[in-house]
Amino acid sequence: QKVGLRVASLTVLSENQVKAKISEGWEFYVNPSENIDWQITKAKLVLQEEVPFEKRALLEYIDLRFGDQAYLKYR
Repeated sequence: QKVGLRVASLTVLSENQVKAKISEGWEFYVNPSENIDWQITKAKLVLQEEVPFEKRALLEYIDLRFGDQAYLKYR
């Protein structure tokens, strides 16, 4: 919600990995044992600066688990 997206489902894959399926059809990966607020901030920045709304349909996932990096994968 803080990013302005609707989460359709959450899946705990391990103690260090949670998958959030977005209603638009792509996913976020976050690490619940790390700073969630920072991961949300990274998500906002990536969506604002690197993924234009028109390209979101091509997005497969954004992985926010690793420090200051956000890894994107397109279909």
